[in-house]
Amino acid sequence: MADDTPAQPGTRRMSQVFEAGRAGETPDVPMRYEALEAAALDALSPEAYDYVAGGAGGEDTVDRNREAFREHRLLPRVLRDVGERDLSTTVCGTSLSFPVMLAPVGVQSIIHEEGEAATARAAEELGMGMVSSSAASTTMEDIAAELDDAPGWFQLYWSADDDLAKSFVDRAAAAGYEALVVTLDTPMLAWRERDMQRAYLPFLDRDGVANYFSDPTFQSRVDGDVDADPEAAVDAVGDEADVLFDSGIRRGADVLKALALGADAVLLGRPYVYGLALDGAAGVRAVCENLLADLDLAMGLVGRDDVADVDESVLAE
Repeated sequence: MADDTPAQPGTRRMSQVFEAGRAGETPDVPMRYEALEAAALDALSPEAYDYVAGGAGGEDTVDRNREAFREHRLLPRVLRDVGERDLSTTVCGTSLSFPVMLAPVGVQSIIHEEGEAATARAAEELGMGMVSSSAASTTMEDIAAELDDAPGWFQLYWSADDDLAKSFVDRAAAAGYEALVVTLDTPMLAWRERDMQRAYLPFLDRDGVANYFSDPTFQSRVDGDVDADPEAAVDAVGDEADVLFDSGIRRGADVLKALALGADAVLLGRPYVYGLALDGAAGVRAVCENLLADLDLAMGLVGRDDVADVDESVLAE
């Protein structure tokens, strides 16, 4: 029996939604980002919502990231053969089905009881890349097991303890992660007004420390048992560097704009976390399917059938 399911992410997703609509069903997870965020606000505790939604200081950078996307407009091009569109790419030696990976977001147990395990399961189902956080509530090994053959990178918070950093790197390699994403600003935390107002730091409640508490080097640095006593525990770079854009991605059109401006791929953060809050792995998958469908259709509407051919010419001057 022939499979009539459309191959392209955009056409496939629209077909799913409209066929369900004929049976009187509408999507459980909101399509519009603004509605998605509002629904997550209702689902999350105030502390968890502020932890995810908040930025540093007056959050001016968060606002400017979105303003920067709004300044650029996509330029439609018609009468081109874009019936088959290729979203695959290669970044830092990793083959990706889409130019989108799930960003490293820590402490996901405060978002959903299954935390990063649910996110990794959704990534595996979609064949989508995921960057696992050092500050995860699930160990890097368990996340890698859920990812199975889906691309996985490990985000390393560089520790002041070099032996601990080495232990994390060794564990990530042994677990099968394909690359390291090194975060360098962690030793100096920013002033986060929302978290400060609530006097809330999830790590003090033992959320987001699974990789540390499971690490033998970390255990050796602590006087006592950490489980029993937790208190003890773009153009400037040229063509040689791969560029991942991470900030303010809300829709597929944002992904396309980032690619047009020189990114090789993007990291998706808050939207999938809100999906996780609403419906676990199914919520993450729904959010990602919507974004990939939007990207797929937008690329066709600007007259491109391969992400490798997306450049500044798809933007209106």
